[in-house]
Amino acid sequence: MNTPFEKTAGIGDINGRLDRFIHDFYERTYPRRFSRSEVQRAVKEGRFTVQGTVETKSSTRLKEGDAVSGSLPEKELPAPVDVSFDIPVIYEDEWMLVIDKPAGIQVHPSGNGEEKILTDWLKANRPGILTVGGDITRPGIVHRLDRDTSGLLVIAKTDESFTALKELFHDRLVQKTYQAVIYGNLPDTEGTVSLPLARKKDSLKRVPVRKNTSYTGKIRNAVTDYRVIHSYPQFDSVEAYPRTGRTHQIRAHFAALRHPVVGDTLYMSKDERNLALEHPTRQLLHATHLSFDLFDIHHEFESPLPQDFRDFLERIAG
Repeated sequence: MNTPFEKTAGIGDINGRLDRFIHDFYERTYPRRFSRSEVQRAVKEGRFTVQGTVETKSSTRLKEGDAVSGSLPEKELPAPVDVSFDIPVIYEDEWMLVIDKPAGIQVHPSGNGEEKILTDWLKANRPGILTVGGDITRPGIVHRLDRDTSGLLVIAKTDESFTALKELFHDRLVQKTYQAVIYGNLPDTEGTVSLPLARKKDSLKRVPVRKNTSYTGKIRNAVTDYRVIHSYPQFDSVEAYPRTGRTHQIRAHFAALRHPVVGDTLYMSKDERNLALEHPTRQLLHATHLSFDLFDIHHEFESPLPQDFRDFLERIAG
């Protein structure tokens, strides 16, 4: 049995990719049932036609009035989406929503079977955001936090604010502060890590670019300033100020200094895993501060450290 598709491209779809046009339809009709890669595979197999002609290139650009039809192989229905979890909203106006994301919540689906996903919560609690930004799988998302990183996240509520906020992040006009606990003690109380990052082959890790190493994807410039807040035996509490916004940037940079973030199982070494002290169940990294100017209005937001973070600091303070 196949899941049918039949739709005509409108004005808003002009020059849009064929695979995205098809995937957005399925996402609205059968949420999280088909991935973008599954749609691309079906197109390559010749399962879809444009104006009655089989089209096998996912990157084909559509014109207004193009009739697209075809089908995807039937799949079992996905498990019911969990939207019962709570996400604190600390600010909201007509342009944006600012949340205090708890650890353990993925910002958008990544295909790894996450149970709690922010975009599912948005669909259930702020359905007006669904069309913002043109990608229904990431509505209103202008930046992200790793699943087990907690703290401040801003979400656009209109296409106008989506474009404006994306430009602010791209132009590095958003001031961001994170707090972390790292293994060991840094030799300097403040400094800058300027190391380009790339994804390590066959791994989720982002690592500094060095010779004779295999990488996946682009090599990206990355810069992080930091300051030690307090030193403990075996640990430092630090603030980090990323100038760029690369995936895993803060985690990868402190790991490159041989002082990975406490609880970061992806980056910490066997020695750190074997420390006698009881470890938290996630990396102790929290987005504490955001500030920027949107439409000539200055905004500043603060988030206190979550309970698991405070508990660990109390424990190492003795």
